[in-house]
Amino acid sequence: MSMQVEIEMKLELDTASLDRLRRHPVIRQYRQGRATTQTLDNTYYDSQDFALAKAKAALRIRKKGRQYIQTLKAQGKQNGVHFERPEWEWDRPTPTLDMTLMEETPIAAMIKDPRRAAEIQPLFATNFKRTTWVLADTDWEIELTIDQGEVCAGPAAAPLTAPIQEVELELKRGEPSHLYDLARKLTQDLPCRLSLVSKAGRGYGLIRGDRQQPTKGDFATLTASTSVAEAFRAICLSCLTHALENEPVLREQRHPEAVHQMRVGLRRLRSALSLFKSIANTPEGVVLKEELRWLAGELGDARDLDVFKAELLAPVLDAYPTDSALTLLAQTIDHHQNSAYDRALAALNNPRCGRLFLDFAAWLDQGDWCQPLSAAQRLLLDQPVKGFAQGILEHRSRVVERGGRRLQRMGAEKRHALRIEIKKLRYACEFFVSLYGPKKAKPYMKALAALQDQFGALNDAAVAHSRLFRLASGDSPTHGVPLGVLAFAGGLVSGWHQHRAHQDMAHCLEGWKDFADQRAFW
Repeated sequence: MSMQVEIEMKLELDTASLDRLRRHPVIRQYRQGRATTQTLDNTYYDSQDFALAKAKAALRIRKKGRQYIQTLKAQGKQNGVHFERPEWEWDRPTPTLDMTLMEETPIAAMIKDPRRAAEIQPLFATNFKRTTWVLADTDWEIELTIDQGEVCAGPAAAPLTAPIQEVELELKRGEPSHLYDLARKLTQDLPCRLSLVSKAGRGYGLIRGDRQQPTKGDFATLTASTSVAEAFRAICLSCLTHALENEPVLREQRHPEAVHQMRVGLRRLRSALSLFKSIANTPEGVVLKEELRWLAGELGDARDLDVFKAELLAPVLDAYPTDSALTLLAQTIDHHQNSAYDRALAALNNPRCGRLFLDFAAWLDQGDWCQPLSAAQRLLLDQPVKGFAQGILEHRSRVVERGGRRLQRMGAEKRHALRIEIKKLRYACEFFVSLYGPKKAKPYMKALAALQDQFGALNDAAVAHSRLFRLASGDSPTHGVPLGVLAFAGGLVSGWHQHRAHQDMAHCLEGWKDFADQRAFW
C-alpha cells in the first residue's frame, strides 16, 4: 500500500487561455525535460446511496496506458485555496476493485460489511487527456498538469456529460507559498477561476442531476484555545470560500441569489479585515481590501437591480398589471439589468479577479500580516482570540447604540450610515458566536438580523428613488422609451413606496426597541 498526502491547487481556464498557457514563458523557464501527454480513463465507484461520498471519500480505478491503479482519496483540509488530501494507491493487474487492499484506510469499517461492500459498483467515469510538466527550482518542485476531457454518467444510450478544462498544480517539494507564487506567475494575464470542486465532485453532481446552487456559506468554528492568528485565518478562509463557491453559479446561470451571496462573501471578507485591522492593516492588506472593494462594486448594480425588480417594482406591477407605463419601465429595467450582469461577468472574466483571489489566498497563507516585526504584534497574534473578540463586540455594539439614539429624527444618509454599522456588528457576531454558544446568542442575533432587514427596506426605497430620478431625468439609457412615460411610471413606483415609508419607519423603531432590550451574549 502506498499512502501519501497530496498538496494541490486547481484552476479553471477556457480553451483559448489553456492554449496560451501551454506556451507560457514561465513553463519554459522552469520545466525539467519535455512535457508528457497521456489519456486517462477513470471509473469511480460508490453505492447507490453514495455511502463513500457521505464519508468524504472517493474511490476509482484508473487506466493509464497498460496499467491499472486503484486509488482511494479521503477527506483532507482546505488551506487558502490549496488542499491537502490523504490518498492511497495500489497497482492492479485488472480493472477490478480489491476490497482487501483498503482494510487499513478510513473506509475499513464500511467494507468489512460484505453486504455494504457488494453495493459498491461503478457509478460514473472521467476521461481526459493530461499534459504534464515537471517544473522546479532550487527549493521547490511542482507538477503542472492540463486536463481536458469530460465527466460521463448515466446509460450508454443517453449519457450525461460535463466538460473538464482545468489546471492542477501539485506540490512535490517545497512550501505551499511556492504553489501560489507559480500560479500567480502563470495567470498574470490570463482569466482564470480558482476551483474548489474535484473531478469526483463533478461526477456526483452530474449523476444526481444537481445544478450547482447558490450557497450562504459557513462560519468558522472557534474555541477557547484558538489564537488570534488562527481565528483571523479561519474567518477569512470561510468568507473567501463563500465568495468562490457562488462565482461559478453567477458565471454560468446569472443567478440573482448567486450575485447576492458572492457580494455577501466579499463584504464579510472586507469586514473581517476591518475588525482585525490591528493585524490586517499592512501594506499588502490595504491593497487587497481595495481590490475587494473594486470587485464588490462591479457586482453591485446587478444586485441593486435584482432588489429593485423583486421588492420595489413587482408589488406595484401586481397592483396595476395593465398599466402600459409600468410595463415599459419594467422593460427598461430589464435592459439595465442585463447590462449590469454583463458588467459583473466581465469583472469575473477579468484577469484582475483571478489575481485578487490568488493574491488574497497567498496573503492569508503567508502574507505580511503573519510576519510581524514587533514583539507586541507577535504576542497579539498568539494570544487566545476570546478576549480580542470581546473587545471588538463591545466596541461595535457601542457604536450602534450611540448611532440609534436619534433614530426617529434621522435623515436617509444617517440611517444608511447606521445600517452599515449594524451590518458590521452582525458580521462580528457571526464571526465570534462559536466562542459563546449559538443558543445563548440566538435572541440577540435574531433581533439584530431583523433590525438590519428593516433598515435595508428603508435604504432600498431611497436607492430606488434616486435610480428612478436619474432615469426620468435622462441620465440613464431609456432604450427608446419616452422620458415622460418613465417619469410617470417612476413617480407611481416612488409614490407607492413613499406612502409606505412611515409604516417602514415604524417597523424600524419597533425593531430598534426589541434589539435594545436584548442582553449582549458576550
